[in-house]
Amino acid sequence: MDSADSMQIDEGPINVNSSDTVEAELRSHFGPVLENQPDIMAECLSMLRLLEGSSPNTPRIKRKSQNNQNETPIQTKSRVLNNETPTGTTPLTPVANFKENQLTSITPYSQRTNSGLVVDTLNPNLEIAKPVDHAEPRVKMTINLDLSKYSFKIMHQKLMDASETLDDRIEMFTEVFQRHHSFTEDDLGNPSRISQTDIIAIGRIASDSITGGRLNPASLVLETSRRLGAGARVPLKIDDIPSYALFPGQIVALRGNDAGGGYFAVKEIYSTPMLPMPITPIAEIKNYRDKVGDTPLSVVIASGPYTTEDDLEFEPLTDLINKIIDEKPDVAILLGPFLDINNPMVVSGDLQIDNPDITTLDDFFKHMVISKLAQIPNSTTVIMIPSTRDACDKHACWPQQGFDRKNMGLPKVLFSQMK
Repeated sequence: MDSADSMQIDEGPINVNSSDTVEAELRSHFGPVLENQPDIMAECLSMLRLLEGSSPNTPRIKRKSQNNQNETPIQTKSRVLNNETPTGTTPLTPVANFKENQLTSITPYSQRTNSGLVVDTLNPNLEIAKPVDHAEPRVKMTINLDLSKYSFKIMHQKLMDASETLDDRIEMFTEVFQRHHSFTEDDLGNPSRISQTDIIAIGRIASDSITGGRLNPASLVLETSRRLGAGARVPLKIDDIPSYALFPGQIVALRGNDAGGGYFAVKEIYSTPMLPMPITPIAEIKNYRDKVGDTPLSVVIASGPYTTEDDLEFEPLTDLINKIIDEKPDVAILLGPFLDINNPMVVSGDLQIDNPDITTLDDFFKHMVISKLAQIPNSTTVIMIPSTRDACDKHACWPQQGFDRKNMGLPKVLFSQMK
């Protein structure tokens, strides 16, 4: 474009009755390129006029340039006028003929007609337990994992540390398989070495696909430990196995050999030993019976989002909390998202906040969600499980981090759980 050329936006509608105006605009911008392409120019003109007929309110782009007196006129093969339709095309329905009552209106939450509707009931023959008044919580929450193992910065772990962790995992399972199936050290071997006799190979199931596609028999490889296989990945052939269930990351013990074909021919897949059955000490059972007595435990489970897409008033959450206060359950498990990042109002940033103290999404979350959850009495233990769609929670990888109790101002009645 020459220095004399310029562009401006005219918010008025395109004049669909003036085909010469459209042709002049097209010629001024694409004339030097399409000067020797009359067929392409004709098709462009036809498409422009079709678009004009279907989008009369499209902002118009005006371009100012010096007229070229020596410009050669371009002959067009066909023109689409206002009341004409090109052969082989379907006439476009004018937007003006669209009726407004064809749009589906959103019913406000307060005007819904199916409030309290029971969709389905599991074991309807059993009588629903009545609410039990209890001033203190009858449930004590414990975590069956070592939280110190998860006190690391996501994406900041060294590659060597990650490699050693994966290798230690294979070594740990090697000891488990040896105890369960009575394997000896002589039974174990390197699946990447050629051998005429069968060996036991222990490693991690992986895929040879770089893109990480779905696992299939042709892409199966066994990732070995450093001690038994130098960390090599060996292709697997499982044609002799009638049935199997494998997934990426699974650590398995396989019997077979590599007769020189460049793969490990699997003849048997050993079962993985089951975890020991959980055992509750007698003292804990007696303590539980003293607290609960003959009354059953009551659990309420709900899943977000807890507001509609046309507002952020969290009316459904308010009704849910009122239901919890009335029924007095022992546990309330609330699954996210609480403040849905896909909510149209969150996406646009139009939260309609009148409080000047609310400047971030965390502040809005505390003001609209936490303040409502704080109304739940201490007799009910609340477990919050965040979603990857929660705008106020980190979810870079699994396991997902729970809500920060201190920063979010979570009361003691709330127990934020990792997902």
